[in-house]
Amino acid sequence: MGKTFNQTIASIISYLFHPIWVPSITTYYLIQLYQQQMMEGVDGLLLKITVLFSVVLPLFSSILLKLTGVISSLKMPISSERRIPLFLSFSYFLIMAHLFNALQVIPFDFILMAFGAALSIFTALILLPYSKVSIHTLSIGSIWGVIFAISQSYQTNLFGMLILLSLIAGLVGFSRLSLKAHSPAQIYSGFLIGLSFQIICFLFQDLVYHILNFKIL
Repeated sequence: MGKTFNQTIASIISYLFHPIWVPSITTYYLIQLYQQQMMEGVDGLLLKITVLFSVVLPLFSSILLKLTGVISSLKMPISSERRIPLFLSFSYFLIMAHLFNALQVIPFDFILMAFGAALSIFTALILLPYSKVSIHTLSIGSIWGVIFAISQSYQTNLFGMLILLSLIAGLVGFSRLSLKAHSPAQIYSGFLIGLSFQIICFLFQDLVYHILNFKIL
């Protein structure tokens, strides 16, 4: 009974903080912080694009892959099944970063966040033959890195949010362990990968800008 109850709680936590929801929730939160810096209507456009590329397209792709037998389950328990979904997620976030940049009305921090997410997912894809990195903790780590970078860049007190995200990361890590979805190393590495690439992007944002605006001719 106790084991079943714990797994039920773990499943609920895993669902509530699933990587597919985290980017949109984070974008909504950050829009409130940047409200005064954005032109009228930009906030709605920003949220719609984020939902399209981080929720609608990944969900549609996963369902299509399930229906065609490419993956056995939407949970993708087998490492090899994650290859195509991770590549698609990487592509969606990279396209989103380019689109944000092309619109020229989106605060650059949102572009950095999308680009950092793309790099994090690409790293998880590269490591796939060696480790099934937790995308759940990678997503929470990414948001932790974004909030930390913003707090340092603008000298804004977001300590309370960082504490909350740390607690959420602990809960998510616990849930993934309880469900035997990942090993401790896969959980910690996911968080650190997500955190690190976001901070790196904010530290080297001039480089990110040049990459996104690179033209051959």
